[in-house]
Amino acid sequence: ELPGRKAIMLFSDGFKLKSDNQPNRIMERMRVLADMANRSSVVIYTLDPRGLDAPGMANANDDIRQVIGSGFNPANLESQRTRRAADYLDQQQSLRYLAYETGGIPFINRNNLNNGLQQAVSEYASYYLLGYQPDEDTFDPKKNKFNNLEVKVTRPELKVRYRSGFFSVTDKKILNGAQTPQQKLLTALTSPFSATGINLNLYPVYQNVEKTGNIIQALIYINAKDLKFTEAADGKRKANFDLIAMTFGDNGVPIDRYSKNYTLEAAEDVYRNIMENGFVYTLPVPIKKSGAYQFRIALLDTNSNKVGSASQFIEVPDIKKRMALSNIVLDNFTAKEWQEVKLDGNGGNSEKTVLFDTVLRRFKVGTIVLYDYFVYNPKNSRQIETQLRLIKDGKIVYEKNPTPLKIKEHSDLLRLPVAGTLTLGKNLEVGNYVLQVIAIDGRSGKEFATQFVEFEVIN
Repeated sequence: ELPGRKAIMLFSDGFKLKSDNQPNRIMERMRVLADMANRSSVVIYTLDPRGLDAPGMANANDDIRQVIGSGFNPANLESQRTRRAADYLDQQQSLRYLAYETGGIPFINRNNLNNGLQQAVSEYASYYLLGYQPDEDTFDPKKNKFNNLEVKVTRPELKVRYRSGFFSVTDKKILNGAQTPQQKLLTALTSPFSATGINLNLYPVYQNVEKTGNIIQALIYINAKDLKFTEAADGKRKANFDLIAMTFGDNGVPIDRYSKNYTLEAAEDVYRNIMENGFVYTLPVPIKKSGAYQFRIALLDTNSNKVGSASQFIEVPDIKKRMALSNIVLDNFTAKEWQEVKLDGNGGNSEKTVLFDTVLRRFKVGTIVLYDYFVYNPKNSRQIETQLRLIKDGKIVYEKNPTPLKIKEHSDLLRLPVAGTLTLGKNLEVGNYVLQVIAIDGRSGKEFATQFVEFEVIN
């Protein structure tokens, strides 16, 4: 799926492509592999790690009795060496095949693999990528043939290496035709690119809860227009989807996986609202160990088999060893709404608007942003100061002075809540911003923790 030219370096002793001088199943698989590589702009360089060998010479595998015994027969020894040489050549033919069919180079019969690697890397730095659009007749399902390609240059001193051709099968049929819906879901989950059949926005919120410990609250915005709703007997609209979340460690290895099937039922007024605005689904994911994670989700609409995916990096700190902050939750108000909030004294909008504002993070100029987060495990809970910065294009455009954190009576001193507001002035330039919050040990001024959240300012 990665766009552009890619290279694979295959270290292998090779494998036979023929049995009794007839192509075997491996040969058929190699043809399919080479065709998929060509369709994906993948060039394969093959390297034989055995180095320069002389299979025709005697070696430790030869039967010594055939050499010095009374029944010594030169013909038997010659046959053994000839067979070994033929096997060696047959194994290398697979390495030659993969390289030549995809436009790469086979580095065989060489004692220095570094030279082959250096040549492959050097070649990868400069190349031409040519393409053309085949006629529709080329992909006629009744014609299952191989289309040969030929590239010529006008300068006779140049040698051209290129892909040999392609089969009369469309990319879609080869790469995705055989996938079941669940396979499509798993492919979207593990792919480095987002599946766009269903529009998703992901914002994972790290929190530490006294009873359950570390947890990631995955806030997932789903564009309801991308889902297929059916009408139930009671008049409600129904949608059903499978959701999978997976955490990957800093080495790319999967850690944990969570899956859930969900049915959404909506009356007509609710249905119209979510079709216009979408909705936010929350998925709590417990985290066993601290560390850096890549958090990925994939969603399958079971009615249409369309798939969407999204991913974010998130750090789960070890709060037993140091002070840390939760992720930042946002809430957005107009000036009038904020006055009503202050008069009412409830401190914010409903949970629904908080979820939308935190996930989408698109705020209009002139509005007010309320931000919330937690300070975990401060060494001196009575001496904590907090600070806020607004950053655009790597430059600080606004900075509040450090302010002592007010701690309410009977507060959990290991989990201190922090809240504040940021006014997006009418003269603020539209664009992407970063909100940074900082917690400082007010006594020493040294120990601190910080957290960031990105958002967009629009007119």
